[in-house]
Amino acid sequence: MPSIINSDSGATSGSAGFKFAAADDGILEIQNSGNTAISISPEGIATFAQPPLTAIPTFSINRSSSAQNITSGVATKVQLNNIVFDSNNYWDSQNHRYTPQIAGYYYFFGTVYIQGLSVTGIEAFIYKNGSVLSLGPYIISGSTSDLITASVQVVSYMNGTSDYVELYGLSNGTNPTFLNSPATFFSGFLVRAA
Repeated sequence: MPSIINSDSGATSGSAGFKFAAADDGILEIQNSGNTAISISPEGIATFAQPPLTAIPTFSINRSSSAQNITSGVATKVQLNNIVFDSNNYWDSQNHRYTPQIAGYYYFFGTVYIQGLSVTGIEAFIYKNGSVLSLGPYIISGSTSDLITASVQVVSYMNGTSDYVELYGLSNGTNPTFLNSPATFFSGFLVRAA
């Protein structure tokens, strides 16, 4: 039997607090209400009931091929196609979306770089599960030939199974496009696991 340190709420044993049980096999277990969270062997090897995160989910994707034509006044998904990095391979290149498989709170940031003629304004959005989650400020422009960027950011809970996020942009003007530049990108990272 291992040596045990147990933090107990008292709900099952009737007495709350830390409990210690000594043994001679050299194994140390750290428990919570009788459930082993960490077991440490005599050689110092720790085994976790739930392994700690070794690679915090992070990603950055940009648009590197030809410019993407969009319709004026219509929020359009940015077809990001160049993976700069994706630590856990959660980026879906076919659907241009990020679907993290670790539940928690994530920070997302995106920028759209738009070119068009007589552009009156642009805006960037982050969609979650097909609906607007966050929108950046509407950037107003008055020149006749424009290159403009708009950004958006948000912290959002993701369930770690089916929740996904996408970057969208909107431009009011003639012949707007998302430019193929590192300035059109979508990034994010896990802030805290749930």
